[in-house]
Amino acid sequence: MAIEDRLRGDPEPVSPEEVLRYWLRQEVGDEENPPNPDRLATEPALRQELLERIPIAERVRETDDVEKLEAESSEDIREIVDFADEIEESGPEGKLVVLREGADPAYVADGNHRATAYVLYLLRGGEFEGQEVYLGVRE
Repeated sequence: MAIEDRLRGDPEPVSPEEVLRYWLRQEVGDEENPPNPDRLATEPALRQELLERIPIAERVRETDDVEKLEAESSEDIREIVDFADEIEESGPEGKLVVLREGADPAYVADGNHRATAYVLYLLRGGEFEGQEVYLGVRE
């Protein structure tokens, strides 16, 4: 069953690979010669392709100066780092709010900093434990 179909009725669990494939399909959109998410067999391979397109967490991981990076960007980098540290200490806390409007793909409506922090935690070598979300649907 496709993720889009699971947004209606009783939701069923989705594997991390399915989520990453879905998200990667959304991100590669109009790219020339994009990778085929269905041919990437492992979660690390999918995650790497996705992270190449969403650089904030990667930039945070690679910086030696969080304050300088925060000054150069419009993001609350210190907050992201603090959230990632909390995830490392006690696991993900709180639910993200994911919203779907019409035929558009679902997106994180609240919790972007925590979602980015989770990616930073994974880049630091953390294990994917899943993330609970509240799903809102507008018709």
